[in-house]
Amino acid sequence: AALEAEKCEVERLGRDAARLEAGDLAVPRTSLDLRELRNATDFDRAYIDLMIPHHELAIRMGRAEREQGMHADLRRTATDVSDLARFQIRQMKRWRRAWYGE
Repeated sequence: AALEAEKCEVERLGRDAARLEAGDLAVPRTSLDLRELRNATDFDRAYIDLMIPHHELAIRMGRAEREQGMHADLRRTATDVSDLARFQIRQMKRWRRAWYGE
């Protein structure tokens, strides 16, 4: 169930990112392949390797919302999401170095 929910979120983010021109807002198109996670020999490492770019995309999309968005509530939410994503990226990178030496 969790993988399906993540798959739906990734697909939605991909659709949202595809609507934005990469040149305009520096939001690249993405393709996170959940088969990499399902087939991984080290699930945790694969999870980290997929989640970091996912969170980086959320930060870029948040920046785009803050620059282009009209609704203050959504701009505040974009800031909150970006702040949390930055924290989680730092944490996952620390864990990756501690557990895998990279």
